[in-house]
Amino acid sequence: MQRILAVLLLALSALMGAGCAHNAAETSTGLSYRPGDVGVYAVSAPRRGGVGNVVAPVPAPPRTPSVAYDRLTPTDWHLAAGSWVGTPYRTGGTTREGTDCSGFAGSLHSEVTGIRLPRTTGQQWEAGQEVPVNALRPGDLVFFQTLRGQDAVSHVGVVVGPGEFAHAGTSTGVVFAKYDQGYWQRRLVGARRFVP
Repeated sequence: MQRILAVLLLALSALMGAGCAHNAAETSTGLSYRPGDVGVYAVSAPRRGGVGNVVAPVPAPPRTPSVAYDRLTPTDWHLAAGSWVGTPYRTGGTTREGTDCSGFAGSLHSEVTGIRLPRTTGQQWEAGQEVPVNALRPGDLVFFQTLRGQDAVSHVGVVVGPGEFAHAGTSTGVVFAKYDQGYWQRRLVGARRFVP
């Protein structure tokens, strides 16, 4: 039994380094892995004088937020959004390789809270719970009208702290900005909240 546990631990520890690799790699035991393969693996019993084989990966459980939604702090939101800063703007994008404003808002919310938001700015505006601007808290979405001659909301960002939001601008990519002054204050239409 101890030998089986030792083999299991050896196989798992060899695979734990997978998250740091960028390409497929091979462990000292001859096992290959790719980033994202880290998880629980089924291991066959060792043969006499040998090592057991990794049989099949068992998918890791889905990510869930580690902190209750109501206990998330401005720091939690700021750090999560900060990890996106510098991501270029890409129409229709939802990843760190390129994102648009609603893709960023949805991806950030999913990452921090586990809540899946509708995909487009208009859909997010319609689906969220209305919140007065003077009652905003981190995680709320702020909506803007940035297109001349149109009444519909056209831009969205995520509140990360008092007066501050993160958003994906067409010319800036993901950045932090102030929603309570200047350009953004003049175009602020309203806010929405998504809670579990």
